[in-house]
Formats: sequence, structure tokens, C-alpha cells
Amino acid sequence: MSRWIAVAQLLSVVNLAGWSTAQAQHTARAESPRNAYLDETAHRLVLGVRATRDAAVPAIDSYTALIRERMGVTASLSRRAGRLAHGESVTRVRWSRDEPEVARVLGSRFRTLGFGSGGVSWQVAFRRAADPLGDPFAFGFAVLHADSVAASVRSPLGADSERFYQFRSGDTISVELAGGRSIKAVEVTAIPRFRSIQLVAGVMWIEPESFGLVRVAYRLAKKLDSELGLQFRRGDGPNMGLAVELGDGVMAWDSATSRNPGRLGRFLNGAVNNLLPQWEMNVTAVVADYALWEMRHWLPRAVKWVGYLGVVDEVHAEGFPDVVESISHEWVFEIEQIRERGAERVAGVPETALEAMERWREDGDSITGEVYSTVPGEMVVIIPGDESVLATSDQLPPPIWDESIGGVGDYSIEEMESRLATIGTVGEVGDVEVAACPCQFEPPIWTLRLLRYNSEEGLSAGTRAWWSRGRVTAVATVRMRTAYWHPDVSLTAQHHHPQRRLRVSLYRNVSPFRSPRRAPWTTPDPRTSDLARYIAASGVGLQLLPGKHERTWVSLRVFREWHTVLGTAAEGVRTGASVRLLPWWGGLSDQSVGGGGEIMVRGSIGDNTSVSASATGALTIPLGVGWSGGLEAGGARIWGDPADYDLWSLGGTGDRLRGYSAGALVGRSFWRGRAELQRSLRYVRMSLFADWASVGRSNLYSGGVGAVLMEGLIRIDLARGLTSLAGGSGSVDAGWQIHWRADSFF
Repeated sequence: MSRWIAVAQLLSVVNLAGWSTAQAQHTARAESPRNAYLDETAHRLVLGVRATRDAAVPAIDSYTALIRERMGVTASLSRRAGRLAHGESVTRVRWSRDEPEVARVLGSRFRTLGFGSGGVSWQVAFRRAADPLGDPFAFGFAVLHADSVAASVRSPLGADSERFYQFRSGDTISVELAGGRSIKAVEVTAIPRFRSIQLVAGVMWIEPESFGLVRVAYRLAKKLDSELGLQFRRGDGPNMGLAVELGDGVMAWDSATSRNPGRLGRFLNGAVNNLLPQWEMNVTAVVADYALWEMRHWLPRAVKWVGYLGVVDEVHAEGFPDVVESISHEWVFEIEQIRERGAERVAGVPETALEAMERWREDGDSITGEVYSTVPGEMVVIIPGDESVLATSDQLPPPIWDESIGGVGDYSIEEMESRLATIGTVGEVGDVEVAACPCQFEPPIWTLRLLRYNSEEGLSAGTRAWWSRGRVTAVATVRMRTAYWHPDVSLTAQHHHPQRRLRVSLYRNVSPFRSPRRAPWTTPDPRTSDLARYIAASGVGLQLLPGKHERTWVSLRVFREWHTVLGTAAEGVRTGASVRLLPWWGGLSDQSVGGGGEIMVRGSIGDNTSVSASATGALTIPLGVGWSGGLEAGGARIWGDPADYDLWSLGGTGDRLRGYSAGALVGRSFWRGRAELQRSLRYVRMSLFADWASVGRSNLYSGGVGAVLMEGLIRIDLARGLTSLAGGSGSVDAGWQIHWRADSFF
């Protein structure tokens, strides 16, 4: 459930109005550690770029620029992918060292879940990027309005950065400038001394003669997981928002977040966050390219930010793709005019903030901010009185998923993500104020997110212990259930990489199954089914998974398992492999046809040697004016000598058949299909559907209504079985069933 709560919270953060320019705050400068620089080249370049940027501060008096900005949030579901939100804008900005900044919004639009949204409050680039000499390592949290979090980050360009980083020089690259001139830039890697959300792992490319900063790329030294949560009360009263634990009880997010929520606030925050599944946020890559303007000033040319928000990776033996909201943000700067300190007036270029406002404003415009303020860094924003014209401006860039606008390309981002993932830590304990503990324990019963109840398990409680060190995470899990007092135990280690994950697991799982009385080769009639039995599977598995936010999902798993039917002498050993493919094409908007499916093949040798395969295809078709249709069909079969617990079981979860309880149909093969008609309302799609499933001579039909929330992140169906099969303990009665699912094809 926290998956779609997280998305809603993210969208509310994106729409927050206002922005304060918080500067990075560093601790008092201390003597540099002797091992801060691994070679003399790195030492010379880092000190040189600091001095150059300090010297450039008084050189530029003001500038004007056109800033194009666009963002996107995409949900990478286990069965499909879809757009959650996207926004585009174009803004003219005048930045000044001694006066407020002035911005004229020329175009802006924001759409969430297919619906337009008014206002321009989602924009952040022209506020954060207005200072041309600002720290590039502040872009990381700028997208998320996390002022107070950004202020806690120790920049590699800070005066005391040697306390937190080691620096190493590397290769030299060639950079093409406007006019065909080429220069050389030397790579310097900033290696964090320890894992912390207040440090980054980064690479800088520095021109060795002028010490100009040519390119910067970085990621967080640690993703936000145990530090991240919802804050439901601040010091001044109820107020829901995101918060980050920075240590010593200090909570931070935006500039208004209370540093002390009080006793009641801490209790409410802790109780709610303990109930919701733990979620995480990560900045996987920020790339900032600089250009040499007028052959004198290195200023930003383009910046691209990528990251994700989602539930903490469920590291366990059987891997399924997590629901992840991928976030991307891009800014492209076009400097129009630079005015140096003491330079003569240039015709057509506003010399003061007041002159800029008078030139750019029109009758009926609304203005926020005070142009007569003497506080540099404040901003005056000019917005047309009729904001609807902003969404139709011909100057707007296309959505971030469409063609390039001259910014940082997708290939460069993917290449940089892989490069940044290889940067580890020095391995020092570091400052206790910012160093992160690699361990986490979630006690049973007290950890409410690990409690659940359903008809098959009864009341189920679990406990977990986490150990995370950079690219490797290990998790130990134990779960008990009141319906059958046999524990599930697993120990899993996972190696993380932006493009792939490798997982190894030791486990023992106990689960119920339906055992037909007839011979396995014949198709069982549901009327002759026994009551559920329980199978205990112990084994070891090795699994290759895609990157965290891959759109087309494929996995390969090899395993060796020992099986025991509890309460009987039935035992077995098998060795096997499984492949699972979840492709999805198109369908990123309500107006496009989308198609996808699921293919699974699993085979094993040893006891009960068998091969099973299933395939499902799905199609979504827009019908116009908010209506859409969906078709889904699939089938499966088992060959060989399967055990009873290997047979296909339909019903219960609603994945393959809605309107019936678990085990309504059991057999070696099945066919199924469903059809839906959906109507889009605000933030929800209502559905009218019908299901059919067949095992041998037994056919079941059902129909019902459903509600699809957050583009399929959550779905609730009320279904009624329309077919009754009488007789015996395995009879199937028509009735009403409620099905909850975390994601669906449509």
C-alpha cells in the first residue's frame, strides 16, 4: 500500500509552492587528513578549481538566460509501465549578485495521471539554478524541494571536503567547444570516506590550465531507506510531509520542517511509519555539463537528474519485480547575456531587477516577491494573469520521454550510472555525526509492517535483520503463522548494479496446496478435491534480476530444493531452473494502445521430474472520451510427473480468476480469459469485467466491478462467481469475493 502512498506524497512534494535558496552548511574547517589526495594531480586540480570558483564570484554582476525544464515520473510495475506525471516549462531569468532575481514564466504545464494541473509551482530549476556559480552538488535534492536535506550535504568542493573524501585523478577527455575549439579535461574522482546520505560519490572533469569545471557527475553515497519516513506532526501542529532522520533526532526535509516534532509528534510519526512498509529513495545519477560562455566563464549548460522512489527491495528467495517510481528531471540553459562587474551598459539588456520586471511584465500579470528587496537570492516571479495560456505555449519542450532538447542524453546517463556504481568508500568509520549504521533490525510483533492476516495464513508475524554495505545487502527473515505453526526462514544476499542484480538465497518455506484425489495425469474435477495440505520446501537458489527500474523485466533462477509434505512420509529432492519474462510495449498514456504479457518456464529433475510453462497476453485499447477496453488471455500446462503441490491452482488472489476462493480449479493445464470496459474519472478508473477459466471439463465464469487507483498500483475488485459445481468437500459455490492486488495489466 505504501507504494501508491509514496507516489501520492511525491506528487504533492512536486506541487509544493515556494522555494528557499538554502546554501550548504559545513562544519568548521579542520586540518586536512594526510591521505585525502592519492596523487599530486588530484591535489592541484581540486585546490585550483576551488580557488577559480572563489575568484569568479565578483567577476559576474548579472546575466539573463532562457531555462527549459522538464520532469517525469514513471511507474515501473511488475506487469506494465505507465506515466504518473510529467511537466515542462520555459522561463526567462535575470540573475544578479546584489539584487533579487527576476523570472518571467513563458510556458508551463503539468499533468498527473493523465489529468492537467494548473499552476507553475512544480518548477524548481530556474530557482535553484539561477546562481551560475552555485555548488553543482546541490542539484541532487533540488528536484524534491529538500532544502534542509541539501544543506546537510558535504560537497566535494567545500573548504573542508578532505575530511569526508579522498580524491584520485584519472583519464583525460577531449571536450568540443562552440566554434570547433577543443580542450582537454582531467578526471578527478571524489571517493566518500563512509556511506552516508550526507555524502556523494562523484566525478569531476577539470580543465587543467584555467581550472574550469567542465562536467560533474555524482550519486548519493547511500540511498535513503531507514532514514526516510512520513512525518505527520511538526512542532507547531499536525502537518503531513516527508522527513529524513539526520542523526541525534534531527528531522529535515524542506526549509519549514521542524527539527523537533515533540513527544506526541514522535509517537505519531513512529507509529504510522512502523505500520507502513518501509520505502526508499535514491539519486542514482546527476550529470551537469558546463559550457565556456564568451570564452571566459564556465557556466551550466545542461543538467539531468535521475532517481527513484519505491518500497525497500524485498530481498528474498523468490524474486518478483518491485513497484518503483522512476523520477527524471532535466534542465537546459541558454545564456543570453552576461554583464561583468563594472562593464558598460548594453542596449536591450535590463541593467537592474526593477528594469527587468518593467520590461518583462504585461498588463494583468501576477507578481510574487518584492523587487525592492535588498536581499540577494530572493526571487520575483512574473506569471500571466491567464495561466491557461502557459500550457499551450509553442516554446514548451516536449515531454522528457520524447525527443532530445540538447541536454544530457539517455546513453550518457546510463553510462554514468554504471560508472558511479563502481565508486565505493574509503572504508573509514568517519564522523559519527553523518556515518550510517550498516545494520537494521525489525523486531517481531512490534514491527507492524510485518504483520498481516488472510484466510490461508491466519495471523502472520515476521522479523527481519538487514545488513547493507554499499552494493551488497544481506537480509535474514523469519515468519510465523497461526494457521499452521511452521516457520518460514530465509537468508538472502544481493549484489546491486544499475543494470542488474544478483541474488543468492538459503530458505525454508511452508505453504498450503490443494491435493486432488484422482491420478495426477487426469484432469481433476474440483468436486473431488481434498482439503488443503502443507508443503515445506528447503533449498538454495541463485537468481539474476534486472536493474531496479527496468521496464521490460526478465529473470533467471537456478535452485536445488528438498520437499516434504507435512504430516506424511512424502519427500523429494529436485534441481531445476526457471525463467520469467514480463515485456510491455507502448501504453504510456491513455491515448495509446498498449500490449504486454508474462511468460514463465520452470523445469526440474530428480523426484517428480517435470516442466511447467505459462503464457499470458494483454492488450489495452483506448475507446475515446475517457473510455478504454482491456483483453487478457492465457494458458498453462505441466509435462512429466508433477507432484500434487506442483499443479496449477486458480482462484483466491484474483490474478487468474476472480470471484472464487483459493483452489477453485486445480489441474495440470488450464485456459483462461478476461475482458474489461473501463471509464476514467478523476484519479480513478472504474471497471466492469468478466472472467472465464477452464480446467478439463470444468468451466467457471464470473463478473463484477472494480476500481483502479494510481494507474494500477492498487486495484480493488468485487466479483461474483456465476458457476456452481456441487458435490464433496471440493465443491465450488457461486458467491461474492473481494480481491486486492498491488498491480495489474489494466
